[in-house]
Parts: sequence; structure tokens; C-alpha cells
Amino acid sequence: MEIRILSFEEIDALGISVTEVMDVVEKGFRLKGEGKVELPAKIGIHPRKDCFIHAMPCFVGADADVAGIKWVSGYPSNQAKGLPYINGIMCLNEAETGIVKSIMDANWITAWRTGAATGVCARHMADPDAGTLAVIGLGVQGRTNTVALAKALPGLRVVKAYDVYTQQLGKYKSLIEKDLPGINVLPCRSVQEAVDGADVVVTCTPIVADPERFVKSE
Repeated sequence: MEIRILSFEEIDALGISVTEVMDVVEKGFRLKGEGKVELPAKIGIHPRKDCFIHAMPCFVGADADVAGIKWVSGYPSNQAKGLPYINGIMCLNEAETGIVKSIMDANWITAWRTGAATGVCARHMADPDAGTLAVIGLGVQGRTNTVALAKALPGLRVVKAYDVYTQQLGKYKSLIEKDLPGINVLPCRSVQEAVDGADVVVTCTPIVADPERFVKSE
């Protein structure tokens, strides 16, 4: 038996597009709706306030026929330390035998799968003529959500961006302008400034026990 070990760099080097990820995510949603997915409630531990480490097992049947588990942590406090908020590994099993086939980095797939889920929702729920996007939270998820939304909504031309950590703005802007040539990124000084006039709003902020509802209905 051979177990393939895959790093973030090896997965990233495959050049998988966000559109490909959206297509696979949409298929997963469809199979879940058809009752062909076994997806138990995640269990987790919470070593620090507002921090989690979750076990996320899943079996996807039909022609996918794949099983695995993600062991992933989310530590909002890492951002102030210059460390990634999300970190984890995945283990994939052969569904027929249960034999472990691969142990891999989960950071790449978490980042792009989460953004892709937003893109799939936009495909079916957003105004197809949307031209302005507001992004609150400009870390890894801010980037992947922006790219996925731009692919789902080709009329997007302006991204209004805000983060409580102002140093994130420059990095986010440079990445988005590289990922999406022709998109105009407008740094904003507040949540309200970002959402004013936006056709689509996405929040990419940490998951905490008692979240602040910072995007007001008015």
C-alpha cells in the first residue's frame, strides 16, 4: 500500500482553476440534495476562546465514490501574530476498502472550496448584471471569494474592500489585480463605506461564538 503525501505547494502547482472548483462544489451540493452524501455533524474542540479544531468526515457516493476527513483549526488570534487563521490536513480513503490513499495539506482546498461555495450561490442567486462587490475581510478567504464571485458574475468591475487590519489592503489589492486584470479595487475606511452602492456583499471574517453584526440592515 502506498500513501501519497501532498504539500500545499504541490497542490497549488496543479493550477486548478476556481471555475473547476465551483463545478465540483456544485456537484457535491447536488449529490447532497439527492441523498447520496453522508455528512455527519462536525465535532470539535475549543482550546482557546473563539478558537476551534474540527473533525469533518464525509462520504460522497454516486460516481464520485470518495471518503475522507478534514482536521482543521481556526484561530482568529493568529492574525495578530502573522500566522494563518485556518490550518489543517486532509486524509482521503478508498471508499471500496477503506484504505488510506492520501494525506494532504487542507489549506489550499479550504481556501478555494469556501470561495467556490460563494461563487456557486452567486451563479443561482445573485443579480447576473452585478457590477460592484463589497468584501469585508481581506485575508485568504477575501481573495478566494472575490475571484470566485468575479468568475460567477462576469459583469463585476469594482471591488470595494475593507479590513480592520489596514495592512491587509495592500496585499489584497495586489493579489486581486494579479488574479483579475481589469478589476478596480477601492480601499474603504469603514464597513458602511464598503457596502454603500454594492450589488453583492460578502463577509470573510473569523467565526466567533458571539459575532458582531457589523453590516446593519439600514
